[in-house]
Amino acid sequence: MGILNRFIRLCKADIHGIIDQIEDKELLLKQHLREMEHAVVKKETELQNLITFKEQSQKEYQKCKKEIDRIEKEISFSIEKEKDDISRVLIGKLNSLGLHKSNLENHLELLEQKIKKLSECACQQRKKFDELKIKASHYSRDIQCKKWEKNIDDINLRYFRDQFCKEEVELELLKRKAIFKGEII
Repeated sequence: MGILNRFIRLCKADIHGIIDQIEDKELLLKQHLREMEHAVVKKETELQNLITFKEQSQKEYQKCKKEIDRIEKEISFSIEKEKDDISRVLIGKLNSLGLHKSNLENHLELLEQKIKKLSECACQQRKKFDELKIKASHYSRDIQCKKWEKNIDDINLRYFRDQFCKEEVELELLKRKAIFKGEII
């Protein structure tokens, strides 16, 4: 069993090594940056949606408060006019609206907490993304510089190799001429 496990591990290592050689690190980095940017934009969109929802809830809360104030005035007026039946109906509405107002207050508090947390998270993600984007830009530039340096080195190497070969040929020609003339080298 030990040999079989070692053989399987060796095969996996070879496959991983081949894949590592095939993968273009720069392309993978760009893809990861795109995915990260998508996640940041998604988080920022979610934050914007929460803010919009909060604004709508605040408008609803203000309407509810105005309605409560209106009903309070109507209750006072109906009591003044001794219209108990109308007063009872209005008090029922007032209790219902009071509960709705209380629920809206709780809802707004929860939204505010969610917005605060999501805002901090989105801000941190955006900051981290911007930092990584700059680092990736430097990394890509360094890779390009290394490729250019390698190309320049290859060109220089071929040039000197060609020069060296021409000089070698010239030296060999001189030796052969000397041998042909019978000169001692």
